[in-house]
Amino acid sequence: MKIPFFDTFVNIKNYRDYKEAILNSAIDNQSPKVIYYLNSHTFYEINTDPVFKRCFNSADYIVPDGQSIIWGMKIISNISIIKIGFAHFFRDILGDFLSEKKFSTYMLGSTEDGISNSVKKIKNNFPKLIISGFSDGYFDDDFSQNLIDDINKSDSHILIVGMGIPKSEFWINKYKDLLEVKCIISAG
Repeated sequence: MKIPFFDTFVNIKNYRDYKEAILNSAIDNQSPKVIYYLNSHTFYEINTDPVFKRCFNSADYIVPDGQSIIWGMKIISNISIIKIGFAHFFRDILGDFLSEKKFSTYMLGSTEDGISNSVKKIKNNFPKLIISGFSDGYFDDDFSQNLIDDINKSDSHILIVGMGIPKSEFWINKYKDLLEVKCIISAG
């Protein structure tokens, strides 16, 4: 259920909703489902950039990530939701969940050293997690087709994109229909 929040919405209210969104995405044979995070930065971008607003609101799922969003939802809609920051959610819940479900994951973002180090740490913390590929987030748009080919060849279920707001959302929105993954998560 979409809960309106000014010019956008939230439809992930807790960890259970988030895991169900990923499961539903995994069994859906249509285009990939997209998950974005709503925090004060994305809220600012929504209210200052109409192109970003359309891009952001095209997501299938929007996750509350920021205490200001939690308070705002309580005040405006009298609905209690929880803050779900990506890093904590991945460390505490998502890594084990993806491992258990055997959902292979492709990671895109950061610098070359940053993504390489992150993948090493993730593999140490979640040895059963299938990381089917990764790439840094510093590339020209001309390289996007090569990257899409690499992601598609990896047979990944999940694509996690962490190139920063709004770059991640714009890239996802532009290329999501070419990607053969089940779920795309913008991790900021």
